[in-house]
Amino acid sequence: MACERIKIEDSVVHIRIRDVMQAADQKMLESVAVKLIEEGKKVRLLAVLENFKG
Repeated sequence: MACERIKIEDSVVHIRIRDVMQAADQKMLESVAVKLIEEGKKVRLLAVLENFKG
């Protein structure tokens, strides 16, 4: 996977994306967001892009 979840701090999801992001990467991020939303949290994303190609 090109997307790596680093940590979740409060409602901020810290991720690293390398090379080409795939549909499975997006689904993983969506599932994390859904879980946080169900917990009543406002979701925020902090992404670090490394050699990102799309």
